[in-house]
Amino acid sequence: MKFPCHFRAELIEQVTSLASFSAELDGMAKGVAAIANQTNLLALNAAIEAARAGEHGRGFSVTENQQTGAALKMLDASLDDFTVATQRMADINSNLKAHGNQVEQELNQNLVAMQFQDRACQMMDHVVQDLARMEEHLAAVLHDPDGKSPAVSPNDWLRRLQGTYSTLEQAHLHGGTTASSASSGDAEFF
Repeated sequence: MKFPCHFRAELIEQVTSLASFSAELDGMAKGVAAIANQTNLLALNAAIEAARAGEHGRGFSVTENQQTGAALKMLDASLDDFTVATQRMADINSNLKAHGNQVEQELNQNLVAMQFQDRACQMMDHVVQDLARMEEHLAAVLHDPDGKSPAVSPNDWLRRLQGTYSTLEQAHLHGGTTASSASSGDAEFF
């Protein structure tokens, strides 16, 4: 495979970074929820005290408004941090997807190359086996002083060779036809 070490290290670093951002986003979400709960409690408390104090409770109302405003500013800052972290996470995810597509393409290319090599090896094995069979037959003919060795029938020889084929392409070529249906460009597993 063609994956250089720095490419793998980069992928590992990005996955680790993505996990870190996920934890960071989770922490931010919990912080925002805690601030919102505390703000609601403080505002509710101030409103109750203002209502209880009547005319004299106007100060509580002002305090409630100030607390709510400060809490909203804190929430806005937290949301900004959350947005930045989310964008970084989306960028890393996009980068990982691109690298994943590249890995998939390289794996497909390697699969095709390995399959071609396997197919070529099988064909070479068939040729070697057939040549060994021919050598045995010729040795028998040479060592037969009476000349009574059985004659070789080309059709029988080819039929026997055809029985060793492992792909449709070989069978089609043996029959003298093209293997258009057998080689559609997709990987053919055998």
